[in-house]
Amino acid sequence: VRGQVSFALSLHLCEGQRLARKILLADDSVTAQNMGRKILVDAGYEVLTVNNGSAALKRVAESRPDLIILDVYMPGYSGLEVCERLKNSPDTAHIPVLLSVGKLEPFKPQEARRVKADAHIVKPFEASELLSAIAHLEDGIVPEARKPIFCAPASNATEAEGENPEGVDKNS
Repeated sequence: VRGQVSFALSLHLCEGQRLARKILLADDSVTAQNMGRKILVDAGYEVLTVNNGSAALKRVAESRPDLIILDVYMPGYSGLEVCERLKNSPDTAHIPVLLSVGKLEPFKPQEARRVKADAHIVKPFEASELLSAIAHLEDGIVPEARKPIFCAPASNATEAEGENPEGVDKNS
């Protein structure tokens, strides 16, 4: 249609936006769920919570979260078992997984590598530590997620100069 610009939905974001909008937090501790939810909601994420590994697998299938935080020690399936199942499935292998483990709980980082977890964090953690770990994982979803392409209205300098860096045909 003449004069209309068709924008393809892309994962390139404007500065300050986050890529992982929906996060699944699986932890059997209500306190950990509440603290994690508060940190993440305050940072602008949609948060889904479950309290065991079986429920985590079910919620992943239903909700398709953008990122998953799994407590290593949960009833049902452990976070390690859930992570391994997710990473071995072509449907969910791409979803970043952050394992969380209590400071006094036995944990070997090589176990996280074995199940293909993307990262792990030790509880208790500061809000900034959690958000930093998530930001790092978001960068892995789309490496250039923080380099926007179209954030300004059509009057940006590139379009005003007649350049069309994305190859969008504006006359068809």
